[in-house]
Amino acid sequence: MEQLAEIVLNGEGGRLLGLKSKEAEIQAFLNNVPSYMEKIHRVHDAARDGSLLALQQALDRRKFAIAKDDISPNGATPLHVAVLFGHSDIVRYLASRFPETMAITDNDGRTALHYAGTIKDNGHFYNVLTQLGADTKAVDKLGHTPEFYVNIDTSKDVLTYTELLSVFGAEDLENKLLSDQGWFSFVRTEVHFVLLFFAVWL
Repeated sequence: MEQLAEIVLNGEGGRLLGLKSKEAEIQAFLNNVPSYMEKIHRVHDAARDGSLLALQQALDRRKFAIAKDDISPNGATPLHVAVLFGHSDIVRYLASRFPETMAITDNDGRTALHYAGTIKDNGHFYNVLTQLGADTKAVDKLGHTPEFYVNIDTSKDVLTYTELLSVFGAEDLENKLLSDQGWFSFVRTEVHFVLLFFAVWL
């Protein structure tokens, strides 16, 4: 049963469609595979689109938080996707509610923190994940840690944010995504300043 579940969680549930078993428990699982696949797909969709409510509604099983799906290339998890597409609320929700997601890697051995390191957002997503416990020393298949990708000058010939987006067919969104993240960072800083001002004067 666990092996069958792993197949679904690895985004390969299609291999199980139409299979039959004489064991009632296994057959019950097989009958539910289409439903599991549909919910995992919805989780990935929500992580990309930025809908926290839709993600929460589809995440009725903890394992779905680390599940992979064809919609997200190269074995990316919902956390990888949320980081890549700049959805802070979903990143915080997944990483804090399901901390195991921060250790799951894509097909190249990269965690979501590796992805965050490539983003030119003044370290926003990188800091969010490290504050929630992401491992800065995790090594990908090229032997690089997330810290390596933070230095754009040294890592640009290995992996860039643009290249990651292109895998998802979204390279045209880079400027918009970075602009949105910059605005979020600005607003967050301004709010912090205002709160600090009132704290000093009250």
